[in-house]
Amino acid sequence: MMKITKSDKKAKLNTPQQITASVIFGRAEVTYSLKTFGIVGPGISKLSKTGALTEDTYQAFIQEISNLIVEMYKENSSFIVTPQPLPFKNNGA
Repeated sequence: MMKITKSDKKAKLNTPQQITASVIFGRAEVTYSLKTFGIVGPGISKLSKTGALTEDTYQAFIQEISNLIVEMYKENSSFIVTPQPLPFKNNGA
């Protein structure tokens, strides 16, 4: 979840990557938080962060996601993934 708190006209804000680049180049200020669905366990504390988005916090987040992927393949993972049903809205299609 990203909330843009300040941006200038040159900021590109269409994708998370563009938002992060705009923050890095000083064109936007953003706060962020992360919510997980279906992932629990002691390892999740590394992913549960909130605060101001910076180049360092973005890099740390991406690194923790990479660590989560590697950790999931270990026999004794610190993450437990429980499938969660997501609401489905049928628009008559």
